[in-house]
Amino acid sequence: MDKFWDKNLEIKNKLTEVVKIMERRIKNSNKLIRDILLDMIYNSGKMLRPAFVILAAKFGKYDKKKILPLAAAVKMLHMATLVHDGIIDNALIKRSKPTIQAEYGKDYAVFIGDFLFSQSFLLLSDNIAIVNLKKVSKVVSRICNKREITQFESRYDINITINDYLKRIAAKTAALFALSFYVGAYESRCGEELSKVLGSIGYNIGMVFQIIDDILEK
Repeated sequence: MDKFWDKNLEIKNKLTEVVKIMERRIKNSNKLIRDILLDMIYNSGKMLRPAFVILAAKFGKYDKKKILPLAAAVKMLHMATLVHDGIIDNALIKRSKPTIQAEYGKDYAVFIGDFLFSQSFLLLSDNIAIVNLKKVSKVVSRICNKREITQFESRYDINITINDYLKRIAAKTAALFALSFYVGAYESRCGEELSKVLGSIGYNIGMVFQIIDDILEK
């Protein structure tokens, strides 16, 4: 795990538990993709999205047995979108690392992305209210329709406007950041109003985060 959380051992320890939950899920996968998946979770960066789930849950009645699997589900959902992003972009490198597609081929990337999506939804279905499962489904739909399909459609378009760019990152990073905050709060009984406020905070953090990330990649 990244050293980002070294100064907050409480969050770091909880994220270590999140990794163990993902590890248990992955150990039941087909051996063809198991080692690749394990390598992904052991080198999964700052773990911001699952950390946001945990932090938002602290505003309410924190329940480890519910929140940590939920954080794992959000992380696996994020990992799935990254794998599919690599396929769509036909990218060789993402964040200074080879993409799954570049390292193992497109077939493996599809298998891994699909597995991560399926495990994410299995964890979600066991740990969140049906109303929030619908919200997650809407976010995934938005990522697919507004982000991935639009990105593929405009891959040769050099006339992308600022508004187009902002809509794209809103459907990508901001949507998942917002979801992380919202479900963490809502599933800890924070109530709809506070959950929405935290979701809005997550959305704005996501917008800023992605803009900075894109600038640094240039």
